[in-house]
Amino acid sequence: MTRRTWAVAILGAWAASLGWLVKREFFRPTGTRLAEAALSVPPGAVYYRLDVGGRQVGFASSTTTRITRCRPPASGDTSA
Repeated sequence: MTRRTWAVAILGAWAASLGWLVKREFFRPTGTRLAEAALSVPPGAVYYRLDVGGRQVGFASSTTTRITRCRPPASGDTSA
């Protein structure tokens, strides 16, 4: 094999592995991206108060939690 053949083979392997890396990092499944995004949201609660004319007329709250493990309910379990 000549030096040119080796150079083309090495550059071809490098380009193929770079393409594989781009595909793996930028075209991930939606479930994987959502799971990673969920880890960056801290658990907590936020409370809102609605005032009209200096008087409270309503309120709302928003709570976020993390589920560490999700499993389907056992057969016959109707509590869910």
